[in-house]
Amino acid sequence: MATTVERDRVDDRPVPTNKYLMEQELLGLCPRGCEECDSRRETLTRAIAEWDEEEDQATAEAASDTQVDALISSEAQIAQLMAEKAATEAEVQQLREELAAKTTEGEAFLERIVERLHDEAEQRDWCSDYDRIMGEIGLPGRYHNYCVEVTATIPVTLNIRGRDGEEAKNEVTDTLVWQDIRNNFGYSQPEFDIEVAQVYEDG
Repeated sequence: MATTVERDRVDDRPVPTNKYLMEQELLGLCPRGCEECDSRRETLTRAIAEWDEEEDQATAEAASDTQVDALISSEAQIAQLMAEKAATEAEVQQLREELAAKTTEGEAFLERIVERLHDEAEQRDWCSDYDRIMGEIGLPGRYHNYCVEVTATIPVTLNIRGRDGEEAKNEVTDTLVWQDIRNNFGYSQPEFDIEVAQVYEDG
């Protein structure tokens, strides 16, 4: 490794070509006091310092190159992972669509089977045991007609004259209530409370 000391040195002797030789020569110089050795010592010391500086710079550049290579490699890996992720998501979506199509097809097929069974049950006049068995195996039973009795309560406020509340209450008649309902609601649907009284199969 060349140094600036070679081009601008104090003494005429050449500087060794590597750091180890410089250090060995530096150790072999006589103790301080000899002008020639002091001059040589200064030359070698400067050369070693320049060598270390150039070596540190080369190490830093190599480390920088390594970091750049690692960054490029990481970006390539990220791009590959993103591509694999997109491909996996597309595959999952396709599987979901296929599963949904098969599920829909299976449900339609099951509905046709149940409809055919119900037709057979009606034609053969099968009893309620048929519906019970269908329920036990997780299939819907037949539709039946039912009578559902309900009590509908409509809150109504009547304006009635009386000497007291008891007298006003006694003046309430079905006719007054019906007239008030017709006057207040007409053809609009009133709000009322419904209570199911009983349910039984028709016929």
